[in-house]
Amino acid sequence: MVWCFLVVSTLSCMPLMQAPELKKWTFKTGDAVEYSSPAVSNGVVFFGSWDSILYALDASTGNKIWSFKTGDSVYSSPAIFNGIVYFGSEDGNVYAVDATTGNEIWKFKTGDGVKSSPAIFNGIVYFGSEDGNVYAVDATTGIEIWKFKTGDSVYSTPAVFNGVVFVVSRCDNLYALDASTGSKIWMFKPSEDILYSVAVSNGVVYLGTSNFWSGQHNYVYALDASTGNKIWAFQAIEGGFESDPVISNGILYVGSISGIVYALDADTGNKKWEFQPGGQICSSDPAISNGVLYVGSTDGYLYAIGRPASQNPNSQLTPSTSDTIQTSTAPVNLLPDLTITKISMKQMKDVIAGTLTIENKGTGDAGKFTITYFLTDTLKNDLIFGNNGIYVLGEDSANGLAAGDQRDSKDTKMFTIPGNVPPGSYAVGVFIDSKNVVEESDEENNVVYDINWVQVS
Repeated sequence: MVWCFLVVSTLSCMPLMQAPELKKWTFKTGDAVEYSSPAVSNGVVFFGSWDSILYALDASTGNKIWSFKTGDSVYSSPAIFNGIVYFGSEDGNVYAVDATTGNEIWKFKTGDGVKSSPAIFNGIVYFGSEDGNVYAVDATTGIEIWKFKTGDSVYSTPAVFNGVVFVVSRCDNLYALDASTGSKIWMFKPSEDILYSVAVSNGVVYLGTSNFWSGQHNYVYALDASTGNKIWAFQAIEGGFESDPVISNGILYVGSISGIVYALDADTGNKKWEFQPGGQICSSDPAISNGVLYVGSTDGYLYAIGRPASQNPNSQLTPSTSDTIQTSTAPVNLLPDLTITKISMKQMKDVIAGTLTIENKGTGDAGKFTITYFLTDTLKNDLIFGNNGIYVLGEDSANGLAAGDQRDSKDTKMFTIPGNVPPGSYAVGVFIDSKNVVEESDEENNVVYDINWVQVS
């Protein structure tokens, strides 16, 4: 499976228990609650609102435990570590607040608003600001350790992995920074206006971009994950790349806004073939199953591109050869698409706890499926449980999810870290439909990681 993130934003969960259909409680804030994803710890829900307040509510009753007033809207999602809540505000500050009392421990002033959600690793809080800087601050004292100036506002949440901070600056660069010193290891600057989602395979980062203003010079890039060096670039004259790439048998498949599906050699970037259905390929990510490439289009159809069943299912798809290809279309209202839209996993000594939100973004109902939680020291998209570096925490089962519905976990799920996990830093991963019993319109977006790194000693 491939992690499609996003994130973006990040993407930012947990067990899908069979929740009751009736609303349990609501809580009214003074304005919209958007962008700030709730975090749950020790039976308390923490979240921010446009009314400038961070709230702490009893997760069972919805009663307010405390609230903390800032000077402007709170878009940042809170991060909780060692009994402290860390979050940013549009007033330009990042706050550290006691999770039990709501008392301020420290605040750190930046030069502009902070939409970025903090990431915490080895006692350091990493975050970006609209002033264009990436900051590293001591989690206990709030004292600045380093800052790095980018070329534009930083809205994204930094990702910390193997001692490197990866962060994207709006309309600027992708940066890789030394987590201890803030020194730039490498950066990648495309000529395009917008950077979209990436896929990683065999030490290569594949990035799709779009030139928003001219509509030309839209590229797919392959970058060395260690150095940021460009390995190759493929140009599409019209239509940028918004959908996530998918890789199979050495071929990279990606759809463009112009409505063309491209098959590129993953090693060289050379075009193997292209196929143009009707409509545009926007946010619909290609998926491959049993030798068939599936992709959705704005014309209202799901396209299946494949070969006769008599051919080797492990061979490459070659739709440019008309006598060895079958294409078919079907309305897109047939299949579910299970995905995790919010995740918040926290460590409490030797216990991992958190919540998640699962959504069925497809147009067909999903039946019963399994959710597997695990630790990993490498963010992998092609998971094989039992391999070194992947340690299963536990499983949950869900009784199904109707098309268009989402379900938030009502209780915090808790797992004890297995005794066979070696010392080190680990991400928590969640794999929906891990036993692959639900046929989905997109089989490539079922794995999500929370990169608030777990420390095992």
